[in-house]
Amino acid sequence: MPDDGNRDQLRVAANQAGFRAVNEAIERGHTAGAGLIGFVCECGRLGCTDVVELTAEEYEEVRRSPRRFLIVDGHQLPVDETVERRARFTIVGKIGQGGDLVARLAERDGDSPRRERR
Repeated sequence: MPDDGNRDQLRVAANQAGFRAVNEAIERGHTAGAGLIGFVCECGRLGCTDVVELTAEEYEEVRRSPRRFLIVDGHQLPVDETVERRARFTIVGKIGQGGDLVARLAERDGDSPRRERR
C-alpha cells in the first residue's frame, strides 16, 4: 500500500490528467492560427478554475510529453518539477509515481505516441 506521500502524488496526477482531458477537448475545437485560446489550469489543485491562455501551437508543445502540464505560475505543487516559465503560463513536469501514472494514462488514451512523433 502506498504511503501518504505517494497517495498524494497519485491523487494530484489523476486530477491533472482530468484537467488535461478537458483541455484536449478545448483544443479539438480550435484550429492552428486561432490566436490565444483559454485552457484550464492543469495544476491539480482541487477547485482551481483559473484559465491560462496559449496558442494551439504552444499547447501542442507542452503536450509533446505526457508528463508535462500547463499551469498558472505560482500553482506549482511540491510533487511538480518546474520545467519552464513563460510570460502567460508555466510548464511543470510530473516525476516519480505521479509521472508514471500520467504517462500510462496517456498511453491508454492513445495520446502519447501521437504527440511524441511530432
